[in-house]
Amino acid sequence: MRIKTIIIDSSEESRSDLEWNLDFFHCFDIIGRYGSFEELQTLSAGTEVDAAFVSLELPTSDGFYCSYYLQMNFPDTRIVMMAGNKDSAYDAYDYGLFDYILKPLEPARVEKTINRLKEDLRSDGAVIEPPKSIMVKLKGKYRMIEFEHILFLETRAKKCYLILDDGNEVALQRYTVEQLEKMFMPFGFVRCYQSIIVQASKIAQLISDSESRSCTMTLHGYNKSLPVSRERFQTVMGMLKEISGITITGNERHE
Repeated sequence: MRIKTIIIDSSEESRSDLEWNLDFFHCFDIIGRYGSFEELQTLSAGTEVDAAFVSLELPTSDGFYCSYYLQMNFPDTRIVMMAGNKDSAYDAYDYGLFDYILKPLEPARVEKTINRLKEDLRSDGAVIEPPKSIMVKLKGKYRMIEFEHILFLETRAKKCYLILDDGNEVALQRYTVEQLEKMFMPFGFVRCYQSIIVQASKIAQLISDSESRSCTMTLHGYNKSLPVSRERFQTVMGMLKEISGITITGNERHE
């Protein structure tokens, strides 16, 4: 199950900032974005909403009134209050809300709230399914890309690229290879070289040559070999233990 989520905040910049933070957890479907209580009222009765992030500061009605409306009309919704100061945020508990986070958002505090939210949903018997796609930032926009079409990620000249199975390359914006490794590692990707992160299920062959002291790999649907650093060879091997159909060749054995 994906976490069906709505965001209520009058600032488009704040909504985008929250969505950016939520995207790193790969389990949220944003089904509604509202800038006021009046806009929230357009949400159809009976809509399944797992979580709502509600800003305290709204143009006509404050976040507590919106939260009350959600509690009355969408009682299964976990409500997280977003406030600019701790005193107002603490009031969230008095209103029976699930949690609060402070603005500007701190990633560590957001992560704590998200982990509580996921655990609470699991305790209700919900199964949080792994996502099939990921949202990445491009020049001036965002794009959802399905994992099955990604062969590997590569950094060249301080720019990051997604290499897809149709031969196209997608240039990403403002990522480091360390950030990409953190984003993609939970979904079957492994860093095989300083500048390369591959999808393990796409690996066709691992090749180790003790004479040249080099390691390389080939991928399904890709006609070039990729380097594998000797320091990361064992890590790649560990990712492949449960994946069948991988050929390992060379005159040096890695166990």
